[in-house]
Amino acid sequence: MNRKINFNYLNRDYDSLKRDLISYVKLYYPNQYNDFSESSVGMMLLELNAYVGDILSYHVDQTFNEMFIDSAKNRDSVIRIAKNLGYKTRGKSPAAVLLDVSIEVPTLGDSYDENYLITVQRGMKVKSTSNVRYEIIDDIDFSSHVSITGIINRTIEPVYNSANEIEYYKITKTVPAVAGETKIASIEITPEKAVPFFKWYPKDGDFEITEIKNVISKDNRFSPDNEVDWSESGQYNVWYQVDTLPQERVFVENSSTEDDISEAYWKYVEKRFEVDYDENGNCYLTFGAGIKDYNSYDDFLMNGISGLSEVTLLNNDSYGEIPEIGTYLHCRYRSGAGAKTNAAVGTISTVESKVVTYIPGGMALPSNEISRVLNSISVINNIPAIGGSEFETIDEIKANSRKHFSSQDRCVTLDDYISRVLQMPTSYGRVFRAYAEADQNSMNTKLHILTRDENGKLKNTGNDQIKLNIAAYLKNYKIVNDFIEIVDGRVLNIGIKFSVQVAKEHNKKEVIVNCIRVLSEYFTIEKWEMNSVIYISDVEKLLMDQPGVVNVASLQFFNKAGGNYSNDVISYGVSQSSLTTKLISQNGEIEITPINNKIISSNTSMFEIKYPGLDIRGAALWYENKIYMGNRHRGTVQYSVHQWIVD
Repeated sequence: MNRKINFNYLNRDYDSLKRDLISYVKLYYPNQYNDFSESSVGMMLLELNAYVGDILSYHVDQTFNEMFIDSAKNRDSVIRIAKNLGYKTRGKSPAAVLLDVSIEVPTLGDSYDENYLITVQRGMKVKSTSNVRYEIIDDIDFSSHVSITGIINRTIEPVYNSANEIEYYKITKTVPAVAGETKIASIEITPEKAVPFFKWYPKDGDFEITEIKNVISKDNRFSPDNEVDWSESGQYNVWYQVDTLPQERVFVENSSTEDDISEAYWKYVEKRFEVDYDENGNCYLTFGAGIKDYNSYDDFLMNGISGLSEVTLLNNDSYGEIPEIGTYLHCRYRSGAGAKTNAAVGTISTVESKVVTYIPGGMALPSNEISRVLNSISVINNIPAIGGSEFETIDEIKANSRKHFSSQDRCVTLDDYISRVLQMPTSYGRVFRAYAEADQNSMNTKLHILTRDENGKLKNTGNDQIKLNIAAYLKNYKIVNDFIEIVDGRVLNIGIKFSVQVAKEHNKKEVIVNCIRVLSEYFTIEKWEMNSVIYISDVEKLLMDQPGVVNVASLQFFNKAGGNYSNDVISYGVSQSSLTTKLISQNGEIEITPINNKIISSNTSMFEIKYPGLDIRGAALWYENKIYMGNRHRGTVQYSVHQWIVD
């Protein structure tokens, strides 16, 4: 007898499946089985089937969910999908900091003795009180008053003895450092490893590798012992890091030019590798898949198509070269990252190791004086070390992969140009903020850039080499017929004057200092972009939220220009000449009148409070309630006078 069975495929949980199975048995097998008590063997079998069905349904749903970036929950699934979208996950980030490195130099006449202004090789290792190691990434030349990028970074301080005589000079250089330490890993390329897409874990189990600095190949297991041999100028084969193996060109430097910013260009390379992280956070390198065979090429020139075989045609270096059998790969990498590398002010104070490469006076100097100078090397961080972070979270990977996929590693939209220029290697110049727009006349893309000076202040007069490097860098990403014009952005220096009413029980000076502090933090340039808007109500609320503030009595914004400030001025339909006249008559500042309770910068400009200690000024009004005694109709009464007094 044919029976039409109606299954409900929407019921996939245990209870629904059990109920359906019972109904099915009652309907189609009423005479064969009718004991549906919980203790019966038949019910045991029905419940086992319901259990298996529930488990299978769960895994089917889970497998389906793990196929899509929005619903995936397992980290390895999210990373796999992100890779399919072209996004590579990042490892842990190390903290960065500026360190003050000092030496004590003997006197010579009425100045310091320049013969003792030593040079310390980059890679000097220091340590914090929590035993986190940091490396100084530049040479420290105490004879120069500027850094290798041309920034003034030296101070000279005379130290007096009890007789008020100069005992020695303390020479201090401010240099960049990053958490972690440089390590070297090596591996021999055996026939088993000389395969396409060979994966190499420099240090399996080290989850804090943040940077692959250099990879070279040579014919022995001893890694280079000098800096030159790790570079193109050395005697060994250099391997280049690329985003993906099909990428045939890399952005490299040619020489040092203006302000020691390297001239950059795109170079074709065959020896290349890509860096990635697995789901556990292990860093690994993937090498190419072909061999550059010049003999086969010569064969083709001599014998034509008959000189090529299928193997020759397929074995090419389109994905880079396979490391050669019998050679050794040597990798320099930096390890040490995470939130633990962030450090408070004054906690990085121990010198672990250093290499002095140059002493101007040489060995002619007294050995005891040289030893004293070398032993006097000290270090301290007067700013906190920040930037250390853990692996990207699953939500961060999802968000970043979507954004990356939309650009497809190409500059199509204006936002793509902004994102790409901010990713340019920092050795070729660091762009702090950028804004792209379509020129209304030519319809070309106009890219406005802002950099920062040696004091971290906004700077709109970047040198031409930075712009040339940007043009060369974007050439590989822009659409063929796009024309890009790179110009300076505008810096709008502003000042603030405010007055607040302070409750009587609070110290008015402390309240004002606190208000200035929070305003300074609120307007820190790292928190702002070009084309930003200042909402007056947000600033007023910020002040109102401070302890002791009863009310905001006044709040004024001023545009400061000329002298130590930028020459750019904000305008709301006012001519440049009129603004200039007002600035001169008002000592370099003009009050900004908000429109609709907000102050808007132009698309190509950015607000900055350049000197918070000078440009933010506040006054306190405090509430005073005075009680007086008086006579009224032969009786004694009390009355009070309430007033706000300006400090």
